[in-house]
Order: sequence, then C-alpha cells, then structure tokens
Amino acid sequence: MKSIQTLIAAAVLAVGGLAHADTLKTPSYAAGNYLYSVASTNANSPFGYDSDPLQVSNLTTSTSFVAFCIEPFQGLSFGANGALGSGDPTYTSAAFGNAAVQALYNGYYAHALDTKLMAAAFQFALWELVADSGANLSAGIVAMAADPAVTLAQSMLAGVGASTTDLYTLTQWNSPRSQDLLQAAAVTAVPEPSTYAMLVAGLGAIGFIVRRRKSA
Repeated sequence: MKSIQTLIAAAVLAVGGLAHADTLKTPSYAAGNYLYSVASTNANSPFGYDSDPLQVSNLTTSTSFVAFCIEPFQGLSFGANGALGSGDPTYTSAAFGNAAVQALYNGYYAHALDTKLMAAAFQFALWELVADSGANLSAGIVAMAADPAVTLAQSMLAGVGASTTDLYTLTQWNSPRSQDLLQAAAVTAVPEPSTYAMLVAGLGAIGFIVRRRKSA
C-alpha cells in the first residue's frame, strides 16, 4: 500500500508540470548485486524489508540510471517484456523537493553504492525520511529489527543537516502499479563570475605572449 505522504507528494509534483510518461525496465530484486534484508518489528506489517538499488533502463529515452525505492510498502511488479508496472508500464517523472532527503543525498550518496551494507543503510534511511518520522528506525511506520545496516542508517539520519549547496538533482519516478523510484544526478557546478574573469585574464595573457613571440 502506498503511504499517504508519498501519494500527496506525487500528486503535488504532477500538478507542477515537468511530468512525462516513460517505460522503465530493471532486473528483479533477486538479481540485484546489493540485496539485503531486515525483518520488520511492526506488528501491523510483519514482513521483511528488502534493499536493492536498481539499475534502471529507460526504454523511452534509451538511457539508464541507478534508483532507490521511496515506497517501503510497495513491491516491484513486472509487465510485458519485463517492463516495470504490471498492466500499466507507464512511469511519470517530476522534480523531488524534500529538504531532509536532499541533505541525506548531499551527505551520503557519494558512497551509497560502495558496499551492500552502505546501500542498505542508505535505502533504510531514505525510507524513514520519506514514509516515517525521520528519526527512529526501530519504531513507527518503518520499524526494523536490530541489524548493522539499521545501525548505520540511524547514524546517517543523525548526521543529516540542513542543505547549503545541493550536490544532486533528484527526480521522482511515479508508477500506479509498481514502486516509486528516486534518481539522483550530480549537479554540474557553475563557475563564479570571478572564475570567468580569471579565465579571460589568463587567455589574454597567453595571447599577449604569442603576439610578442611572433613580432620578435
């Protein structure tokens, strides 16, 4: 079942423009390189949490990217030819605006795929921020049993601070039939005006030296 918070966010983002329909494809969870499971401690939802960052192929644009799930209670479903979304393979994309999640990506995404443990911890911290209070992985809606990845995720949550400069552009991929996903793309830094001035000055100096050599 999709969380109410996620559904509201998806609706707001869809209204804001930017959305377009794409068909996505990815291997199943069992084929992932970072598969990691932790038992639930929530009596209302006694199941396991499977963490597996997904290698996603966008069949519409012929591109690919890595994505994390932002719906802890929604499984992947597969339709024709392995496309995500049984019966409806359409995904829509929109900008994702969540300050706490942005801070998590700024602080930890650079190493989120280094090991299975890091990937699982990052996924669990992300779920906590999106679907729960963002403070405690051992209780609440997203409630997990004690585990090294849960401990590491809890430390990530404790280390999340206010974002000063966004290092990644976050894109949410929404599906009516499968997990909603979050894609991150590194932001290309824009040089400051002073940097441009130094570059122009440097090129001018090189041009002056070349002219002097020609006239010598």
